[in-house]
Amino acid sequence: MEKSKCKFACQRKQELPIPERRSFKIEVREVEGEKKFVGTPIVYNKKSEDLGFFEIIKPGAATEALKRSDPRLLYGHNSNSLLPIARASAGTLRATETKKGVDIEADPPQKNQFVDALIESIERGDVREMSFGFTVEKDEWKDF
Repeated sequence: MEKSKCKFACQRKQELPIPERRSFKIEVREVEGEKKFVGTPIVYNKKSEDLGFFEIIKPGAATEALKRSDPRLLYGHNSNSLLPIARASAGTLRATETKKGVDIEADPPQKNQFVDALIESIERGDVREMSFGFTVEKDEWKDF
C-alpha cells in the first residue's frame, strides 16, 4: 500500500515489509487414519507482538479475501521453492471464518518425504507455529 493512501495517527518506527506475517500454533491431528494440519492462523482482536508498533486484526478482516482468493498452505511463505502443501481450490485446504478468527484444516500429500519430515518436526515440537501472509488495504493508526 502506498503511504499516501494511509492516514497516520502515530509514526511508524520502521517500514512495513509487504506482505506482513503473524504466527500462531499449528498442530497435526489424525482424522480417520490420515494426518491433518490444523490451526487458527488468523486470530481477531489479539494484539501482535511488538513490531515497533502493534497490530490488531478486526473481526471480518479476512471475509472478502477468503471469498476472492485461493488460499494455499506453503512452507516458509515460499511459493517458488516447494509445491503447495494444500490449496483451497483443490479441496485440500479448508479455511473457515469464525468469530475468533480463521481456522484451517489441511490435507497434506501422502507419501511425501518433505511433508513426512514436517509432520515429525511438528509432533516433536521443533516446528510450533504457522503464520499467514497478508497485505493491508486499509489501516488505522492510534496512539496507545
